[in-house]
Amino acid sequence: MKGDLHLHSRHSDGSLSIREILAEAKMIGLDFVSVVDHDTTAGAFELLSSGTEFGIGAVAGIEISAMDAGTGRKVHLLGYRYRLPARSLEALCGPTLAARNELTRWQIETLDRAGYPVTIAEAEAAARGSAILYKQHAMAVLVAKGAADGIHGETYARLFKGGGICAREIAYPDAFDALRAIREDGGIAVLAHPGQLDS
Repeated sequence: MKGDLHLHSRHSDGSLSIREILAEAKMIGLDFVSVVDHDTTAGAFELLSSGTEFGIGAVAGIEISAMDAGTGRKVHLLGYRYRLPARSLEALCGPTLAARNELTRWQIETLDRAGYPVTIAEAEAAARGSAILYKQHAMAVLVAKGAADGIHGETYARLFKGGGICAREIAYPDAFDALRAIREDGGIAVLAHPGQLDS
């Protein structure tokens, strides 16, 4: 069996809808998928209810942005097979989503003031269905206008990393609180890309 357990949809910073992901998975011969959108379970019910229609096994998933208080490092935790409605996960992630949306709006306004051709309205159009704006939505606008080399290219690194004009972090929940929320909703916790974050 072949599958992909780390996909993102338009409910966070992905470029495809849930149904488009399932169609792509079917086309390339995957047997199962999980959509682990950042800090939200918004697409989980659609994924689970539509998987059978496409003949694809569907696993409810989420990727939680958290902080390891012991090391001061960011850590991403994946939660799989949680029960819906995932009340503990939604309660944990609600403040993160609100803070991210506020930060992204500030980042877009900062880019606009610095002469980059992007507005909040354009980023919202690029988000196409996400209730939250992500910096990738701003980058999608810049890429479409030829003002950036890619969603995660050199322009992204220059603007959003290190001393970039948009480099700013939000507060994330404690990693152990995230683990507890996953368990409380009946899910299985997995550490996401540990090498990338040096967790």
